[in-house]
Amino acid sequence: MAKRPKTRLSLDEILQSTSLALFPAQDGNALISIETRDSEGDTALHILAHRGDLYACRLLLENGADANIQGDIGYTPLHYAVMAQNRELAAALLQHGARTDLASEFGETALSLARERKFKLGTKPDGDV
Repeated sequence: MAKRPKTRLSLDEILQSTSLALFPAQDGNALISIETRDSEGDTALHILAHRGDLYACRLLLENGADANIQGDIGYTPLHYAVMAQNRELAAALLQHGARTDLASEFGETALSLARERKFKLGTKPDGDV
């Protein structure tokens, strides 16, 4: 049996894939837009960054998602990329204007988390911001 080629999801399909995570009480049937926030302030970009889905995050960013949006406890998508030590995702977020100095409710910035984890963060060749 031949393997089916992998198909890329559309923006709408990607947004809908976050519906269950954002609104579990609606069993994944809530309509989601790039700006939709759950009760804790998270967006589809937060969910997808937490999942480490580079393709989906890039697509959202290219379609106007805010790379600096703060969600649950003040985390940005960049906080999640740093915590997962996901260099490609961190670079994509930085290329779309993600700031390293936005603090969570605990005073953690993406930059402080990166330093704590010895994670080179940035788009410069040496990895510094």
